[in-house]
Amino acid sequence: MLVLLGVVACGVMPPTSPKVTIKADRNPSANLSSYHSWAWAAARARPPAWNPDDRRARLDGLIRAGVSREMAARGIQPAGPSGPDLLIDYDVKVKEKSTDTFSGYFNYRQQGGSGDMGDAFMGYDEGTLIIAAFDARTRAMVWRGTASAVITDQPMRDEVINDAIHRMFERFS
Repeated sequence: MLVLLGVVACGVMPPTSPKVTIKADRNPSANLSSYHSWAWAAARARPPAWNPDDRRARLDGLIRAGVSREMAARGIQPAGPSGPDLLIDYDVKVKEKSTDTFSGYFNYRQQGGSGDMGDAFMGYDEGTLIIAAFDARTRAMVWRGTASAVITDQPMRDEVINDAIHRMFERFS
C-alpha cells in the first residue's frame, strides 16, 4: 500500500483518459417534445472556416456535427422557411483549478489529469462544454447540458467529444 501511495504521490501512475462529468437540466415548464425544428442562435450562425491545424475551428466542427446528429436522432429537424422552434447555442469555458491535498490530487488523477502532485498544486485547467437550447419565440432557456473534464496534453480525441455530446442529449427530455 505504501508503494502504491508513493507511486501516485510522485506522479508515476499512468494517466487515464479524461473522465467527463455530464450534467443536464430541463426547464420544468418546458415541453421538449413540442419542438420540431431548430437552428443555431445568431451568435453562432457563421462557423469558422475548417482548418485541421486550428483547434478552435476543429472543435466547432465537432460540436456542430454532434448537435446536428443528436437533434436528428430526436426527430428535431433543421429549420425550414418558417423558422425554428428551438435555438441552440454553445460555449466552451476553461477554468484554472489546483489541489493542495492528497485526496484532491487523487481526484485530479481520477479525472484524467496526468501531472504530478506539484503540477496539480501549481494549477491545471478544466474545460467545460455548455450547450443550451432556447425557445425561439420567447427566448427562454428550455434545456442546458454541460460536459466537464481535465484538459490534458493528449491530443483532443473526437470520440470523447462525440460521446460527451451524446451523453448530454440522452438527458434531453
